[in-house]
Amino acid sequence: MKMGLVTKILTNNAMEDSGINENSCLVKVNQTLTQDSTGTMAYLQLDAMNISKVATDLSVAYVDHN
Repeated sequence: MKMGLVTKILTNNAMEDSGINENSCLVKVNQTLTQDSTGTMAYLQLDAMNISKVATDLSVAYVDHN
């Protein structure tokens, strides 16, 4: 049976021993892209959780306001 695109992505990025089932799976986030206000809110939430370091291969913030 052919796998769909989402299934291929989840299978290739699944964390070891997490398994993929109908309800949930753990995946590694390779890259993130945030912008303006939504990115700022994400950073504030990470700060509130005392997360001081990201574990992605690449994280980019796009800001076009002063």
